[in-house]
Amino acid sequence: MTIPWTTDAALARAAALGPQRVAIVLGDDGTSMTYGELDERATRLANALAAHGVGHGERVAIFMENGLDYLVAYHGVGRAGAIFVPIVTQSKLPEVEYFVGHSEPVVLIADVERWALIADAVASGAPDFASLREIWLAGDEPPRTGVRFNDILSSAATTSVPNRPLPEQAVAFMYTSGSTGRPKAVIHSHYTAIAQAEAVCNRMGYSADDRLMTVFPLFHGNALVWSALAAVWCGAQVIIHRRFSASGFWTSAQRHGATEVNLLLGAINMLLAQPHQDDDADNPIRLVLANVTEPIHAAFTERFNVDVVSTWALAEGPLGTMTAPGHGYRAGEIGWPMGSDNEVRVVDENDAPVADGLPGELVQRNRAMMLGYYKNEAETERVLRGGWVHSGDLGYRDEHGLFYFVGRVKNIVRRAGENVSSEEVEECLQNHPAVEEAAVIAVPDDMRGEEVKAYLVLCPGNTLSAEAAVAWCAERLADFKIPRYVEFFDELPRTGPLKIDRPALAARENPTSCWDRTRNTTTE
Repeated sequence: MTIPWTTDAALARAAALGPQRVAIVLGDDGTSMTYGELDERATRLANALAAHGVGHGERVAIFMENGLDYLVAYHGVGRAGAIFVPIVTQSKLPEVEYFVGHSEPVVLIADVERWALIADAVASGAPDFASLREIWLAGDEPPRTGVRFNDILSSAATTSVPNRPLPEQAVAFMYTSGSTGRPKAVIHSHYTAIAQAEAVCNRMGYSADDRLMTVFPLFHGNALVWSALAAVWCGAQVIIHRRFSASGFWTSAQRHGATEVNLLLGAINMLLAQPHQDDDADNPIRLVLANVTEPIHAAFTERFNVDVVSTWALAEGPLGTMTAPGHGYRAGEIGWPMGSDNEVRVVDENDAPVADGLPGELVQRNRAMMLGYYKNEAETERVLRGGWVHSGDLGYRDEHGLFYFVGRVKNIVRRAGENVSSEEVEECLQNHPAVEEAAVIAVPDDMRGEEVKAYLVLCPGNTLSAEAAVAWCAERLADFKIPRYVEFFDELPRTGPLKIDRPALAARENPTSCWDRTRNTTTE
């Protein structure tokens, strides 16, 4: 059989091989959809988009929480040859305005809760929403404005979709926060998506009998591609949840027969903090994909009788590396290159390869690399210089070809799986009239990996409390970007006349000596 190198063809193959097999289960309430149903609804959406004049390469934005309709939208948009633009569900209005204004979608599919956030701005003719021609609302409630998504699907044709997409065509914009301010739209092709799904299935050993569970939001490539699309690739079942619950996690895994799950360090720590049960090791999950420390790896695998596999990847180069089931773990291990044509190197500041054992920047080259950043040629050229994806991550390779992660070059905070751009948070804070300068750094955190800390210098004669600074951010940034820690300085340390000395800030970091949002008090 010809390899289906588009999301469209992969779903068609899965539906042909097992139309009655369950494709998706919503772990929260058990509602489900078969591959035959998913394939039909994707076809209906593709035909509906075509009937509304949506052509190849036009964007369709999705702003909703995890649910069956989310994956219908993903596959339907891909089948239509349009580009899927997932919007972070926690986004505040200014962030949604940026995502929509930047990507210029012609259709927005939203759930009622998130539509309420932006309805007034859309109705008032805000310029960032000017590209929208259609607004379709998911859910069973009759919408006050727009059209109900289910009505669009039920009235659409089920006939074969003409002009199907090709592997090299764009399928999605995956917004990622890096070290240079506002989120960038990483352009993924159909081949990029399918190459990931195939590589993950091959390395993890998935089959049609597996049930892949995810607690990540579907606007993340981890959930959307490494779980949901990987399940399509091998004809397995994906179990999606709207949010993570430590107390209900194992009950849900047992109820739905989950065999694999992707987790973050914070979630694993929360599971380890749950009261011990005699049957902790008696669960259906055999594989966990997560990056953890060596002691936590040992504690989690022993208590829950699971095999933990570690990985390294980024939106710009999503194949990356991965260990393998049965390999075990040593500190820092991130595995071997994934995919059939993936080259990974460690290079110095001049992009020259370094010897095994020496640290340098991790770079990769393969056909599944991003096509580029949308509307950002300069950053595209910088990150893809020489034909390699430059990650901004530090690592090394040992004499056996195994790669290790050391740290990051780029200025981001990795909080609970989310990339938070320090510059984006700094810009938000510096827009406050009382703030003269802001610096944001990552602070180690046992539950979330890293937390956001802001250092503020106030304008002469101005006052501002930490609470007020955080409230300012809360009105403009998604919750995961809001600083947990705030500390005030008379001036920030510098390495020269302009550049803030971030290593110096990190070296003096002491969370107990500053304002902490979780305690809402200042300690000495």
